[in-house]
Amino acid sequence: MFTSPRIIIFSQLTVRIEKDNTDIIFSTKKWVSNFVIRLNMCPFALHPFENDRIKYAVCNSRIVEDWVKHFINECNTLIETPKEDISTTLIIIANGLDLFDDYLDIVETFEEMIEYSGANKILQLATFHPQYQFEGTTYNDVTNYTNRSPYPIFHLLRTEEVSAAIEHYGNTKQIPIKNKKLLLEMGLEKILAFFPKTNP
Repeated sequence: MFTSPRIIIFSQLTVRIEKDNTDIIFSTKKWVSNFVIRLNMCPFALHPFENDRIKYAVCNSRIVEDWVKHFINECNTLIETPKEDISTTLIIIANGLDLFDDYLDIVETFEEMIEYSGANKILQLATFHPQYQFEGTTYNDVTNYTNRSPYPIFHLLRTEEVSAAIEHYGNTKQIPIKNKKLLLEMGLEKILAFFPKTNP
C-alpha cells in the first residue's frame, strides 16, 4: 500500500492510446537531445536523458476526459515509481490540442488537480507547446521558443529533484534569462531548424 498522496483515482481508467507511438517519441527525444540539451536550455536534463529515466507518455485521444485520465495515471505512476527508474515524465498530447489558448485552459485544470490532491508537495508541472507565446510577445518572437516543442507537452517533475537542482546549480532563475539571450543571438532562422513541425 502506497502512503504517498495520489491524484484523484478513477476506477478502471481507460485511455485511448495507440500501440505504436515510435515517431512521436522519436521527435520528442530529438527535441530534448538536439535543442534542450545541446543548447543547454535545461542544465539538469542531461543526466536523466542519458540514463533513460525520462518517460514519454503519449495520448492520442482527442477527448478532454481522456487527457485528464492520462494525466492522473502518469501522476500516480511517477509518485509510486522510484526516481531511479523514472526521474521525470513528458506527457505528450498528440492530437486535438493545437491551439495554445486551449492548452492553457488544460494547464490550469491540471495545476488545480495537483494542488487540490496535495500532490503539489511531490510534483511540479512545466509546460511546452508548439505555439507557446509569452504575454507581451509576438508569435515569431524568438524568446517564445524556450518553451516550444514538437507537440503539446505537460512535463511532470519531482519537487525533490527540482530542489536538488536549485541547490546544485544555484540561481536557477537566471536559466530562462540566459536561454532567451542565447535565442536572440541565434536568430529565428537558425532556431526554426530545430522545429520542423512548428515552422509558421
